Amino acid sequence: MEQEEPMTVLSEAFGHIRVATNELLVARNDAGALEMGLLALDLEAILEELDVEPAYIAPGLTASESLAAAAELLDRDRSHVPLGVWSRLQALVVQVG
Repeated sequence: MEQEEPMTVLSEAFGHIRVATNELLVARNDAGALEMGLLALDLEAILEELDVEPAYIAPGLTASESLAAAAELLDRDRSHVPLGVWSRLQALVVQVG
């Protein structure tokens, strides 16, 4: 199996994180989702500082599914994933469920 380029994996993961962020921020009457959405925005800011461009991911997944997809992508090659990105994503996966 051919290994993907690290930036491609980060870009795809970033796209999934964006979908999750949107889902969390539009949740109505859910302060917990809003808080998680703000944490996801912080993660997006870190990826932007690393000059990662988010890949387009079509909406349709829940926040939980999107974060799980991002984690699965990054887990394939953790040696190229900055520790701050990995740890924050894992925390979000646990908190969002």
